[in-house]
Amino acid sequence: MIKQLLQQYLLLLFWLAGFSLAATAQRNCGTENSFMFQRLYPARYDSIEGRVKNFLAKKKLQPAGILAVRTIPVVVHVLYNNNTSDPTYISDAKIISQFNILNQDFRRLNADWTNTPSAFQAATADCEMRFCLASKDPAGNPTSGIVRRYTDSTNYFLKASPKHNNTGGSDAWATDKYLNLWVVPRIYNGTELLGYATFPWANAGAEDGAVMRFNAFGSVAPVQTVFNLGRTTTHEIGHWLGLKHIWGDESACAADDDVADTPPQADKNYGCKTFPVTDVCSKDNGVMFMNYMDYTDDRCMFMFTAGQKARMDYYLSNDRKTIVDNAGAGCGDCPYILTVSGNLSTNISYRSANEIISTQKILPGVFSNYSTGNKVTLAPGFRAGNGATVRIKTGEICFPPN
Repeated sequence: MIKQLLQQYLLLLFWLAGFSLAATAQRNCGTENSFMFQRLYPARYDSIEGRVKNFLAKKKLQPAGILAVRTIPVVVHVLYNNNTSDPTYISDAKIISQFNILNQDFRRLNADWTNTPSAFQAATADCEMRFCLASKDPAGNPTSGIVRRYTDSTNYFLKASPKHNNTGGSDAWATDKYLNLWVVPRIYNGTELLGYATFPWANAGAEDGAVMRFNAFGSVAPVQTVFNLGRTTTHEIGHWLGLKHIWGDESACAADDDVADTPPQADKNYGCKTFPVTDVCSKDNGVMFMNYMDYTDDRCMFMFTAGQKARMDYYLSNDRKTIVDNAGAGCGDCPYILTVSGNLSTNISYRSANEIISTQKILPGVFSNYSTGNKVTLAPGFRAGNGATVRIKTGEICFPPN
């Protein structure tokens, strides 16, 4: 009894500390300083940028068209303290919520992208990629794509510890076949960090991937107040796909993010801003503070640009290509919770290749076997062909084979 009371007391202290932190929280990302890399390794940096620019130049000469949506199989490593009742032992629902967010954010299916100021709306992009929990492990065996491991480590700073079993973490699955995500209790180095990731050019090997703090992952509790919409993971995967911070990681206009359609910016932006925001580097319409690669709160970042998409496309076609080629290891039972917004009905089409098998009209709140509140789930018995997709208003879902 005393032990239970002590655990409850410590849990209360944990939550109070979390609420106190949220009141003054600012986004902090631990991904390496790209401008420092540029200064320390100029020849390597110039070589990388040369390849990227050559790729982008060739794309400009090609006819405009729609890319095939690339699938990225993902394994999520959950590192938790104490026991399965600990807040760090996050639920499947929380993990699925993060995948819904990624598949909305990277497809410009997030409802809030329309909050982009009109001056920047033409630059917004559907990045044409989706993320799925792995359905096959590296040995080809069926898997949920989720690995949970107990750890007595309460803090993971910028080091390998969350990425190896023997240092209180979880060994990566083949990093040339999967995107590895680690969800950890805490990341602290004198500053509370929300996450960090490895760039494609880092040659990170078995440590390649992204690390996020448990209460900045997904949109299901527990979440920290202003980081409650899963945008930390969107931001970190942006790094994993070769995007720099939008201000270029150096203040006073000394650096750039090497993306033509993101305007110059002197430094990071915190919290939520009101358009326009200008600084000593900005031009015309000011800075793009609502971009996923800035430091604003989750509810105030909601877009990638076409230029950022093009750079990510380079890395998916080169350094990350083997992961895209392993798409068959993903999308077995993909995240299936989707949001229907407003009062309008939504048609969903079940497809096998290019053939529509059947169509069902969804009316929010009407069909109890499809909806609960604003959440729509797959009705029992519905299946579609391998690779079939269904889009519903602001999301995308994959169905397992028949």
